[in-house]
Amino acid sequence: MDAEGGLASVPERDFDVIVRRFDLPEPTCQRVLRHPDGRRYLDADWAEFELAAEIDGRPHMSVELWDADLDRANEIAMGSRTLLRFTSYAVRHRSVSVGTTLTRALMARGWPGPSRT
Repeated sequence: MDAEGGLASVPERDFDVIVRRFDLPEPTCQRVLRHPDGRRYLDADWAEFELAAEIDGRPHMSVELWDADLDRANEIAMGSRTLLRFTSYAVRHRSVSVGTTLTRALMARGWPGPSRT
């Protein structure tokens, strides 16, 4: 784990590389959201744009965890944030698609786009 950056897994570190390569605003990693039944963690959160992203790895593939993830995603969406979900495969092997999706989502929520310095 990258304690300073709040990164909890290799796919999250790969996601951070995408954020930097696409010159996206820096998200808060592992943001804690309070919920009546406990805490919810967001892998990447851009609170000012009401956008969050989750990176789902292989453990999320079991029916029970997938079902719990969907319930959690619904709760997050009801709280006004848009939640984008990416597989660890997409983050590792389709980084351009992930970066383009993040760019479009952030711009749709008011981010002016990457700086062209």
